[in-house]
Amino acid sequence: MSLRSPLQNPLRSVLRSPLAPRVTGAAGALTPIAGMAIWLRKGTASGASWPDASGNARNMTLVGSPTIGASTVTFNGTTQYGTIAASGLTGTVSIYLRFKQVAWAASARVVSSSLPRLIQSASSPNIALIDSDATPYATNGNAEERDFASLGFAQSGGTSVININGTETADDAAGDSWATFALAASSAGASPSNIEVVEVVLYNVAHSPEERTQMIAYLAAL
Repeated sequence: MSLRSPLQNPLRSVLRSPLAPRVTGAAGALTPIAGMAIWLRKGTASGASWPDASGNARNMTLVGSPTIGASTVTFNGTTQYGTIAASGLTGTVSIYLRFKQVAWAASARVVSSSLPRLIQSASSPNIALIDSDATPYATNGNAEERDFASLGFAQSGGTSVININGTETADDAAGDSWATFALAASSAGASPSNIEVVEVVLYNVAHSPEERTQMIAYLAAL
C-alpha cells in the first residue's frame, strides 16, 4: 500500500472541519456530510436535469436547454435557468458555486429564492445580496467578468457574508428563507444572467470563516 503525500492530493490537507466536506477516493470526490442540502456536481448535468449528488434527491430542472459541456452548464442570460422547487433550506444557509460571469447585466440573478437573491449589482463585476427590503447588501466586486470565480455566501439571523476568491464582505440581512432555489434567474425565469457554472453546493447551516475558506479552496481546485 502506498501513502499519498499532501501534495498529491492538496484538498485532503485543507478540508478538515466537521462541517466542511471531506475529500475521499482517487478522484477526490466531495463526500456529502451532515448539513449538506444540495450538491450539483461538476460534469453530471444531462438533458433537462442536473442531479443532486447529496443524497437528498433535490435535482435541478434545467429550463430552456442551457449549454451542457464536459464540466460546465452555461445559461444564455435570456431564456435559460435552473430551478429546484423545494431546496430544504431555511434562512440559515451556506451557498457555494464555481462560476463565470460571461456577461454582466444590472440586477441579473446569479442564484435566488422567492425573496433573497444574489445578483449582479450596481456595476460590473459586483455581486450583492438582495432581500425583502430590496437593498443591496454585502456587495463584493472580486469576481471579474469572463474569469471563473469561487463564491461562498453565508446567512444567519441578521448577518450575511459574501466570499469571492477569498475576499469577504459582510453586512446586514433580513434572514429570508431560501426554500426554493434557482440558478441564473428566478424560478419563473425573470432577471436572467449569462453565467457559466461548474458546481453548486448548498448547506442548511451557516459556515464559519474557516469553513468558507476551506470550501473556496475546494471550488478553486475544480
